[in-house]
Amino acid sequence: MIEALRTVARLRRTKGFFIAGALVALLLQGSTLTNHLGYASALVVGLFGSFAAAVVGAAVADAIRQQERSVTAGQLLVGPAFFALSWVGSLAVVTAVIAAFRAPCAPAKGALWWLLVGLMGPLLGGVWGALSGALVTRVRWASRMAAVTVPLFALWSLLRFYRSPGVFIFDPFFGFWPGVLYDESIRLDDAILTYRVGTIGWLIALSSLVVAFWSSADKRLTRAVQSKPALLSAAGGAALGLAVYFAGPALGHRLDAHDIARELGGRIDGRRCSLVYARSIGAHEARLHFEDCELRVAQVERYFGVQMDAVITAYMFESSAQKQRMMGAADTYIAKPWRAEVYLQHDEFPHPVLKHELAHVIARRFASWPFFVTSSYGLPVPGLVEGAAVAAAWEGESDATPHEWTRAMLDARLLPPLEDMMGSGFYGQSSSTAYTAAGSFSRWLIEREGVAKFRDVYRDADFQRVYGVSLGVLDGRWRAFLQGVSIPERIRARAQTRFRRAAIFSRACPHETADALNQSELWLSAGDVPRARDALIGAVRDDPTSTYARAMLGEAWVRLGDVGRATALAEESARSLGPAAAARVWVRTAEVVWRWRGADEARPLYARAEQDLFDDDEARNIEVRKWAVGLLARRPSEAASEATRDLLAGRQSLHADTTVGVARLSAVLDDPQSDPSTRAMAGYLVLRQLWRLRRETAALARGATVDPSLLPSDRIRAEYQRVMAESRFHTGDREGARAAYRAIAEDPSRPSGSRDLARDWLDRLR
Repeated sequence: MIEALRTVARLRRTKGFFIAGALVALLLQGSTLTNHLGYASALVVGLFGSFAAAVVGAAVADAIRQQERSVTAGQLLVGPAFFALSWVGSLAVVTAVIAAFRAPCAPAKGALWWLLVGLMGPLLGGVWGALSGALVTRVRWASRMAAVTVPLFALWSLLRFYRSPGVFIFDPFFGFWPGVLYDESIRLDDAILTYRVGTIGWLIALSSLVVAFWSSADKRLTRAVQSKPALLSAAGGAALGLAVYFAGPALGHRLDAHDIARELGGRIDGRRCSLVYARSIGAHEARLHFEDCELRVAQVERYFGVQMDAVITAYMFESSAQKQRMMGAADTYIAKPWRAEVYLQHDEFPHPVLKHELAHVIARRFASWPFFVTSSYGLPVPGLVEGAAVAAAWEGESDATPHEWTRAMLDARLLPPLEDMMGSGFYGQSSSTAYTAAGSFSRWLIEREGVAKFRDVYRDADFQRVYGVSLGVLDGRWRAFLQGVSIPERIRARAQTRFRRAAIFSRACPHETADALNQSELWLSAGDVPRARDALIGAVRDDPTSTYARAMLGEAWVRLGDVGRATALAEESARSLGPAAAARVWVRTAEVVWRWRGADEARPLYARAEQDLFDDDEARNIEVRKWAVGLLARRPSEAASEATRDLLAGRQSLHADTTVGVARLSAVLDDPQSDPSTRAMAGYLVLRQLWRLRRETAALARGATVDPSLLPSDRIRAEYQRVMAESRFHTGDREGARAAYRAIAEDPSRPSGSRDLARDWLDRLR
């Protein structure tokens, strides 16, 4: 065996690949995604290592033939296996040591990724290379046979991605591709484990074939069986590999459109849309989303001036977890224009991103094969792809328009150059920055130069050809336009935090941080606060731009009795990320104090949370809480305050509960001693819960008893008006709904985003 290892070590290609491995180790340090033991680095190592091991393995048999002594099949196989282990192992050690000088990112889980993704593929590649070299006596042809296998499987995986709804891919060499690296949640579950059981089967089968037919004297494979037990072992390994392959749909390795539709169970077909939905969503809710899909397709067709050439299929999963399991993307919404399909997790009607994803599909009418998105020299131009969708789904971008947000970016010096956004630099920005700015630019192009020119430039991103000027000149003109966009001061203040978030490719341990945040939520819910605190300290260290992580850490400190630490965290957040970041910490800590200690102790914390630093929906919710603890308008009765606490925050170990909250609020409404303002607010809260639960007729009846002039803020009165308008729509009172939405759309005191949403409802009514 020692001599076999020496044979491998003496090969020129072995030395060459170890030199290349040093370059790979350096390249891994070039990104925060790959500079530690984790999924992304394992993917790079697994793909390159599989190719290297296959090429080295193909040369081993030829080197052995040049020796005088006889060589067993085991000695032939041990060389490529040793190369794979030593090559991957050396990169793992280097990567782990360098990461240790920073802060290792979940090294135990990272090591498991390297075992399943980084090592198994090279081992399989080495065995396949040895079999190729044993089968083909000319080393050049054996090397070609071995080397081409890895890219051929990658091409096969790409074809499966193209021909099925899934974006994730399982592959024998690179192991697992999640679909999108910027989806922060990448699964490590039973699916990859069971897939690698199949890989082990093929390792056994290929190795056993070499043993079964290798002639030690002739140093080649013969037709005569040299070992019957090895032949049986090969058959068993192949049976295991085939069993795992054919069980792939059941094990979650691959699902086609039929598999997904069968498991989701619900379907509605229409003229423009087919909605395939999870049964748990319910027929009534599904019908609403289906009708909205039909409407959205018509809206986007009208906006782009095209007619869709196929019925679009919208898959609606019950949750992000189900969507990730069945097609690969958890927190990222996906469209496949070439398949005329979009993939969403369920959300309230009207779905906030349905129109955006449909726009991707409809834009295929002015894009080219094979993926039907804008591309330049065969590479996608993400700035135009996403910009077109944001421009078409303009009214879904918070309470300010993308133009207003982008003007705020410009003022804060956070607006990247267009040249970056129209290339790979798009992914170097946070999604909020890149999508918003690209949408503003695309909308401006359409409004200024017309949609026909935009359809033309969408094909190949040749701005000089279509507009007669360079992208740099257009960038200057667009920025000049933005200078004329007026924005409220609250939008400017919020932009300092909203667009300061680092992109996933610039954050330390991004996938591990996302896992830590998800796990911390579970720990906080389960009461394991010290464990959550420790994980959140690491998450804030690795991603100091995450206001979500900071707010959760503030909650952990408060629940451990250290309000001072939460206060210090909020003040530091204000200094580093802006006042809007601090406000999020104050709100979450105040919520915890309200739940566990009551209104009196929560009041000073809520007082420090400026609601204008949130979008309109969040600001209104904060105002409701401020009313309940006695900070907004007239202080409510204790019964009303406690009822609202049950409804929104919960009570110590008891979570918030709609049934309990509404029951207690109803008691407030039935109490003749309740003052009119308290009764109005209690009625509003009951109204909103009835509306949220799709009881629109009851909601209208309750709303008719509410005097909106007695509600404590403009935002709450505006929400009352909006809920009543939507309830009228659902109960068939279209004239009443039209009048209400027209009043919202024409109200200059409302945020521009809210007015745009009202105009969208008017379009729905038309």
